[in-house]
Amino acid sequence: MFNRIAVVLRGHVRTWHQIKDYIFKDYSKIAKSVDYYFVTWDIPGLDETRIIDSFNGQNLVKFLKVSTEEHYNGARGPSWLAHSISKYFIDTSYDAVIEARPDVIPFYNEKNDFTFNGCLHVIWESSTPYEN
Repeated sequence: MFNRIAVVLRGHVRTWHQIKDYIFKDYSKIAKSVDYYFVTWDIPGLDETRIIDSFNGQNLVKFLKVSTEEHYNGARGPSWLAHSISKYFIDTSYDAVIEARPDVIPFYNEKNDFTFNGCLHVIWESSTPYEN
């Protein structure tokens, strides 16, 4: 188990409000402390307050809306969102930083393996392996 991780949730909100409890539960299984960073597109109808309030009881460090004027496409959009929020955690000490979509549920199985069906990127991990 990690001591402290950052989870960068980036992308469209989509099903976030329906699956957020599963996301919180599964990340808490792999770390004693989880800091969340949420970055999404600034689109009409986005309810920023509802998203922030959905982190009740969790440690949401930063919520960020990014303009759709540039990089709003499938090729560059995801990496642009991750880049846009990275300055808020780059100087913080984490055992791992995980980048994932807010509309994908991670799956933690009995073997302590964490799988995401290709939707997870560990963008930084310390050299200290976690203990099962």
